[in-house]
Parts: sequence; C-alpha cells; structure tokens
Amino acid sequence: MTEISNPAGMSSSTAGVPSRSSSAIMVSTVRGYHLLKIDGYSRTKTVLSFGEYTRSRSFRATIHGTWIRYYPNGSSNVVMYAAAASPSLSSSNLQITATLRRRWERSGSAFLIAPAILIMKEPSAVADPPAVVDVAMPLPELNRDMEAALLQSEEGADVTFEVGGESFAAHRCVLAARSSVFRAELFGAMKESTAGGGKARVDGVEARAFRALLHFIFTDAVPELDGKDQETSSMAQHLLVAADRYNLERLKLICEDKLCKRIDVSSAATLALAEQHRCPSLKKACMDFLYSPGNLKAVEATDGFEHLATSCPIVEYSRTKAVPNGCSMKYPAFTAAGRTWHVGYFPNGVIGAEEEADYVAFFLYLNDNDAAEEAVKAQAIFSLLDIEGNSSYTFTTVLVNFSEEKYWGYKNFIKRESLENPLYLKDDCFSIRIDLAVTPPLTVVVPPSDMHRHYGRLLISKEAADVEFQVGKKVFDAHRLVLAARSPVFKAELYGRMKESTTKSAIAIDDMEEEVFEAMLTFIYTDSLPKMKRRDEAAMAQHLLVAADRYNQERLKLICEDKLSKNIDTGSIANILLLAEKHSCHALKEACFEFLRTSRSLNAVMETDEFEYLIDTCPGVIKELINNGIPSRSSSSAIVVSKVSGCHVLKIDGYSHTKEMLSQGDCSRSCTFRVGTHSWYLEYYPNGRSLHNASDHIAICLVRDDDDSGDLGYGGAAREQMTARFHLLDHHAGKPVPGHTRGVTKRKNRKKK
Repeated sequence: MTEISNPAGMSSSTAGVPSRSSSAIMVSTVRGYHLLKIDGYSRTKTVLSFGEYTRSRSFRATIHGTWIRYYPNGSSNVVMYAAAASPSLSSSNLQITATLRRRWERSGSAFLIAPAILIMKEPSAVADPPAVVDVAMPLPELNRDMEAALLQSEEGADVTFEVGGESFAAHRCVLAARSSVFRAELFGAMKESTAGGGKARVDGVEARAFRALLHFIFTDAVPELDGKDQETSSMAQHLLVAADRYNLERLKLICEDKLCKRIDVSSAATLALAEQHRCPSLKKACMDFLYSPGNLKAVEATDGFEHLATSCPIVEYSRTKAVPNGCSMKYPAFTAAGRTWHVGYFPNGVIGAEEEADYVAFFLYLNDNDAAEEAVKAQAIFSLLDIEGNSSYTFTTVLVNFSEEKYWGYKNFIKRESLENPLYLKDDCFSIRIDLAVTPPLTVVVPPSDMHRHYGRLLISKEAADVEFQVGKKVFDAHRLVLAARSPVFKAELYGRMKESTTKSAIAIDDMEEEVFEAMLTFIYTDSLPKMKRRDEAAMAQHLLVAADRYNQERLKLICEDKLSKNIDTGSIANILLLAEKHSCHALKEACFEFLRTSRSLNAVMETDEFEYLIDTCPGVIKELINNGIPSRSSSSAIVVSKVSGCHVLKIDGYSHTKEMLSQGDCSRSCTFRVGTHSWYLEYYPNGRSLHNASDHIAICLVRDDDDSGDLGYGGAAREQMTARFHLLDHHAGKPVPGHTRGVTKRKNRKKK
C-alpha cells in the first residue's frame, strides 16, 4: 500500500476523506491439453532412428496453434516437447510450460501422452480486482437422514417383517416408494394380510440379506459388499436373489457387477444363478471363465457341477478339450488388435508327448510385454492354405483369456502324412493363416442413485399420506415419517408433545406462500429444488431462505444463500442484507458488504426505502457497515490550506511468475490513479531496478504521470512537497506489517521517481 501526502495551495476538496484506490499486477495464464495416443509403439522404435521424430496433428492450445513431436528412440536435446505452430508463441511476452502426463492404455502396443500446456502472458495491471465470496455447499443428506432418523431409530415404523427368526421394523411408504413388489404387498390386494399390527413373514431370504436389502432401500448404499473375501461373494449372491424378488434393479446390477469380478472355480456355479435370475452379463462372464483351458475340469470336480450341468446345458465341453503343453519354436511377432502376438510351430509334435509325434502343432502366444492386468480375450481361427491360397483345413478356438493362459492352439493340428500332400506342400513350403478377433472387456453399467425419484413419486402420488397442511387456500398431503426424518422441527410437531394437535385436521401454515411451501416439500423429498423460471429464482430464494431457517433445513438455507449472493444488485441489496442479518447468514452478509465496497451506486442504494427500513430495524448493521470500510451518508467540504492525501493498494498476483518473466531492471506498472490534482502510477521491479540495486530485492517506484505546468487550481504553480510511505500489507488482515514501511520526501516533484 502506498500513502501519498501532497501539500497544495488553497483548493476545494472533501475534508478529512483521503482518496483510496487499488489495482493488481497479474500474470494471466491460459491452460489447455491435448491427448496423443502412440499406437504401435514397438513399430515406431523400429522405423524411426535416434533423433528422428514424427509429429502429431496441429491442435489449438487456447488461442495458439500447437503440435507435439515424438522421438521413440530419443533426441540429443529432448525426448518429447510441445512445439509452437504460431510465431507469437516465441515472442518475449509469453512463456509456455508443458507438463507431460502418461497414462498406459491396456489395449496393445499403445500408450497415451497428455501434455498440460500452461501459457503465461506478460504481467499486466488490472484496476479494482473483484473479490469473490463463496458459500460452502454441503453434500446431499437424504441418504443420511433416512438411515439415522428412520432405519436406525425405527421411529414411526408401521410394519414388521419376520425373517429367519429375526424381526425387522420398517415404514410402509418408504418400501412402497422404492419397490413395486412391496407396493403391491402393502397397498395392493395383499394389504389386509399385512395390516392390523401382525408380522409379515418372509421365506426364502436369509436374515442378513434382508437386513442389507432394507439398508439399501433406505440409503441407496450396500456397505456389506465392500469386502473382497468369500463372505462378500456369498452375500452378493443372496442379495441378487432378494433384489430380483423385490424388483430392485439397481441393487441387482450392483450384485451382478460384484460377482462378475470374483468368478473362480468355487463360484463358477454362479452361472446357474445368472440363468435363473436373468443376468446376461454375469452369464457371459461365467461362460468365458469355463471356456478357458483347465477351468472346466477344475469345476467338474466341485460339488456344484452336477447342478450346473443340468440347469445350464448350454455349456459345451467339446470346445474346451484341447489343453496345450510344452514349448514352441517362435516365429517373428506380428501385431493384431493393438497387441503383439507370435506363432509357435512344433514340427514333430508337442515336446514330451510321443503319442502326438505324427502330428504338427501350432499355438498362438500373447507376448509377455502385452499381458495386461485386464482380461485380453480373443478367438483365433487356424487355417491351412492350399497352393492356391485358399483355406481348406480350419480349426477355431474357443474364446480364450490370454492374460491367464498366454497361449492356445492345437497339438493334433494335422498329421504330417496329410500335410505332405501336394495340395498343401509346394517347394518344401506350406502356409498357415491365423484370423484373430479380440473381445473388449465385459462391463456392467450401474446407474446412478434414483432414490430421490422414488420419494418424488411418493410425494406426487400421495400414496399412504398421513398428514395434511393448509397453506393459503391449498391443502398439501405428506408423510409424517419423511418430514420427521428430514426436519427436527417437523419431528417435534408430528411426534413430540404437539402430536395430538396434528392428528385430527389439517395443520395450518401461516406466513408462507403456497409456492414456497410446495418448493420446500419437494426439496425435503428429493434433496433438490423444482425447476423455476430464471427471473423468479432470486425472489423464491429469499422466501425459501426464511422457510428453511424456520424448519431447520440447513442445506436448503445454504443453497438459497448461494443463489442470493450471486444475484445482489442495487435494488435488492437492502432486503438481502436484512434477511442475512435476521437469519444469521454470515457468508451472505459478507457478500453484501463486498458489493457495497466495490459498487459505484452506493448513493443510489442509500436512497432506497428498503435501506431506510434497514437503518430503523437493524441499526447494528449500519455500524458494522461503517466498520467494514463503507462510508456513512454524511459528508462535508471546505476550503483548506493544508495537504491532500490518499492511498493506493497494489496487489502482485503471480509473484513467482513475475520473477521468472521480468529480468533485473525490467518493470511492470500499475493502473494510473489520482491523488489531489495529480495522476500517479507505480512501477514494480521484481528483480531490482538497476545493476546498482541488489537483485534479491524488489523495487517499487512512485511516478507522477501528468505535466508539471499549468493551472493547479490554486493560483498557478507553487512550491509543493510530496511525502510517500510504502507499506507491505499482511495477506490476511490487510494491515501494514511491522518493520516493513519505507518513506520518502521530495520537493518540486517534476515527474521524478
């Protein structure tokens, strides 16, 4: 901060009020990135020598054309860098930084390069940099409220289930909202059998699975499936059956996804479960596992194989008979489907198997460098070509997981006697063709949580509603337990001492508009606000903030605070500030203060009726306004023969970048500001002003920007004296740091530094 005292002759000025201005020297940065995939990495190493490169296509990194050079075998200067296609990138006023990020793509001899490009322009001055006031937004709380207020406390429970000797209390409307099967059982034709306080018996479901099912219905989460042990797989199987029984499709897909990732010999019988409960992705994962060599024989030895064979006759054992063994004579590698493969040839049969000595054998191998953690599943067709190049002798493999087996083929491909037929053999040569098809990894897509939609439908349908509210001329139906779970105020009214007064007739809600109460109900049930016209958002946010504070809806209150802080203007600031004061909205109040500090319409705000009402009802706010640097309405002026003073705050934004971009003796200047009858600006030298100054010190110079001659407003040129004090300000409090103040006094200041 720079304070300037400039004694002048007699002049008309505002007495006692120093001028105040601010500016910032900012290093603006523009960021971008480009994703470059290197496909066929091993081939690029062979084709390009040391120092040779290939370049990517040109792309736009912010406003500049850019490309990337790729040196597979290195360069004398650089391995990989971003090069500018536009000459402007090499000029002195820009600095480019490229940060390389590698992400290995598991789909063959390929990897990804993502350079994050940062372009820094020369430091520039910005007048009155705006301040930003953020309102911290909490996470949605619907799941937490339903678990704590309903599931765990069992308060308001109106149905009990008996499962495996254990009893579980629940709430009819919640179960009906989440499950169409529960809706039919509790409110449909079967309603009578579950009414009257009796227990509903549930057979065919384990107690632990039903407990996890209830937890999912109330919270949309399944912590019981977070483990990786055998017990977790068993729970996933039982929950899948329960989810299918009660038509909980999302829970069913979550269980299916868990089981797909944990298929082994002991759990391969999950195929029967997938077949019975219509789980196509799980069924395919089980089939792929059984087609891998060795897996089917291991599964045959388990107790569940007989049930698997009778319930799923689609399993074809003949497709998995060929089990390879031994080593191969490897031929040169080839690339297919983004992976590197090679063929093994056994001219005298598989090593160690004398009974196959009359056969030649072929096997397909996946190179070890391309063996990824994720499954690489492929199907191969081996074809013996005749002398015309046509396929006449063909074998097709099953779908094989090459990440586990590494190779697959036929040890009894063809007898040598048949191979030596002139139809195949010519000039002591024969040809084998291999067609390869790679199957992408199997994925199960679990949809996002739809809990809010279920409760939204419950509110709209009014099914099982047990309380009414009279707001204006409109009656709203709702559910006591949902309101109690979401609001402690509703809980006290509906289940506390006031319970009796709320059971006979509609509860009257005064001092609230119908649209506001309806919007609050929607938020309580769905954790989100209904759609509304943009021009109505600010007005609705003011009313909803009052309602949220009344019913202790803290998240809704913060959402309204956030919306209002972004819609402050001259006409609404007085009302918003009054709301912030009455309802303890500290962040919103600070946003109003910040608006008044930077607004050029302060006088217009103070002339409004709302501001007058604010003064009458909340005088403490006015005192706080003045303490926060907002001037009072009163002002005066006088003819003085003294001094004109003022201050200017200069903020250095991007200090470390200015040190790199500006050399010793180079400077950046602030915006021009006025003190008294003169214009001034500051020069900022991050590495010192000249060779005589130490380069490890910064220099700040005050410069007068106008001509020294002319009418100064007090009878012509006069002797004048300028005194300036430079303060280093504390970053948080904005106050001068002790021991870091420098002062200077100049006479007849004629545009000198």
